[in-house]
Amino acid sequence: MGWYYTRQAAFTAATKALGSIGTGVDGSSAGNFRVPQGAQAITKITGLVTTDGGSVANAGIVFCLRFTGPGLVQGQQDLVLAAGHMGKGAGTITSTMAHSITPTVIPVMMPVKPGNDITLQGAYYGTDSGNQYVGVTLEFS
Repeated sequence: MGWYYTRQAAFTAATKALGSIGTGVDGSSAGNFRVPQGAQAITKITGLVTTDGGSVANAGIVFCLRFTGPGLVQGQQDLVLAAGHMGKGAGTITSTMAHSITPTVIPVMMPVKPGNDITLQGAYYGTDSGNQYVGVTLEFS
């Protein structure tokens, strides 16, 4: 049996700056993840990252996640969620292509403390792409 909680966020053009991922699926300010009673670990992270329509594509687009807070037994954890490249060569290229994005699924074993909070942040690295959007679902088991 598992518990599944999702948060999302929209980031502006700043790169290499951690931002909070705390918006609920309904657009509410859901905030941190509260570790459910009975949970022993985060066992799966599912997420995706996209940019707005006419974004600038270039080499080295990477999106990282940072987990912090008293709900983590082993303290701060950092993971790469996604990376991409348009494959159109070096330099700045504006792209208006639209395509489906398959979520990234990362099996993990992060021990947790029930009843405590976990803060999720994200950071985008690479060429300034306008706005970035991220959605992350945690599976607690």
